Amino acid sequence: MVRNAIISKPVLGESQLKFRLDLVSRRMRSYPLDNMDFILMDLQRPSDSSRHADWWTGDLSGRTLEFLSCASGIASQSDNLVHELFERIIKFRQPSGLIGKFACAFEPIAHEEHLFANCDRLFAGLIRYYELTNDERALDCAVGIGNWHVNNKDKWAEFLKPGYQAIQLWITEPLSMLFKHTGNKKYLDICGLIADSLTDIKGWHSHGLLSTLRGLQKAAIFSNDLSWNEKPEKFRREIIDSGYDTIYNK
Repeated sequence: MVRNAIISKPVLGESQLKFRLDLVSRRMRSYPLDNMDFILMDLQRPSDSSRHADWWTGDLSGRTLEFLSCASGIASQSDNLVHELFERIIKFRQPSGLIGKFACAFEPIAHEEHLFANCDRLFAGLIRYYELTNDERALDCAVGIGNWHVNNKDKWAEFLKPGYQAIQLWITEPLSMLFKHTGNKKYLDICGLIADSLTDIKGWHSHGLLSTLRGLQKAAIFSNDLSWNEKPEKFRREIIDSGYDTIYNK
């Protein structure tokens, strides 16, 4: 049985956080983010235009979907932008279940040829949108991505050596969230492989590591199994005890 964490939206009042969320909300209506094609360029990969990091599939599009889904009902300005964005995103779904025209790579290669396919904020953003709207299409898209990775679990096991570091390991978070909503423990299998590979804090991309650890913490909450929190606690203690101002090894 899956235990759902009791997490409610905060009552922010006139707080600094609410003020900043409102600023971002207004920023979303300004050039160039007022152009949906600009946001979705990392999924569409048009041949006649480009922007910074447009090759990082599901990055800006996914971060935008995730933010708007989380901020809905908190920021004072609300509109249909998140719903429009979702409708545009699902049009890029491939027969494999992955979303986007190409894999996350400088050179255009098929999504299915890259193990880190949809190891992006789009995966998490789809689940956040489902939590906001209960739109089953969003959960179905997330399940499609999760199933693709489960079907490639042997490749993950072969790839993940002790000490391996990559921001894409933050896939632990959407996989844990997918377990929460489906009750299927198969999505935690890859989280276990990733947890086993985590050995050293030095050299890590900071929010890549912290997001990866947050995914393991969510696995602990949703499964009611505190063993998932062993690596987050290990690294938490190391950060505090070492007095790191940054996780990068400099």
